[in-house]
Amino acid sequence: AINKALKNGLTVECENHPQFINEYYKQLIEVFANKGLVPTYGLARVQTLFDCLNEQDLLFTLQVKYNSKIIATGLFPHDNHYVYYWGGASYSEFRNFYPNELIQWTLMKMAAKRGITKYHMGGGNNPFKTKWGGELIDTYHWYKSYNPLAKIARSTYQWQFRTFQKIRGLIRKYAR
Repeated sequence: AINKALKNGLTVECENHPQFINEYYKQLIEVFANKGLVPTYGLARVQTLFDCLNEQDLLFTLQVKYNSKIIATGLFPHDNHYVYYWGGASYSEFRNFYPNELIQWTLMKMAAKRGITKYHMGGGNNPFKTKWGGELIDTYHWYKSYNPLAKIARSTYQWQFRTFQKIRGLIRKYAR
């Protein structure tokens, strides 16, 4: 896939300009819209991440270009030991050009040049992640509610959040 991306003429750039954030979020909106949803966080959260980490050189902000058009973006915070997948997005019309694979491969090479040897791709086990040959590490989240009402409230909130996200996605889809 990486060779195909290169044959398709894709290039990857590390972009530290604040305008990068707007392009990323625009692509993210499309990714969620394709699933009938809306993003789970606003542009301000992405801006805060960028403002806090980019200035300290603790954030890789990568974009993939095809014929000078930005078709994929990714944000990857890091320290001296780990790089983390925070978010990525791409325009669906260019997915067959393999921009997501190229951005991941470029990130891994950049991290290795800095001596960063571990990459946390986030939760979940899916074909995109497993094809990189990494080690799957299970992580768990435990919630202890000392009050039965708190347990009910947490479950209700999670259900409500998912439901409202779907409703907002439908509203956005049909409001166009």
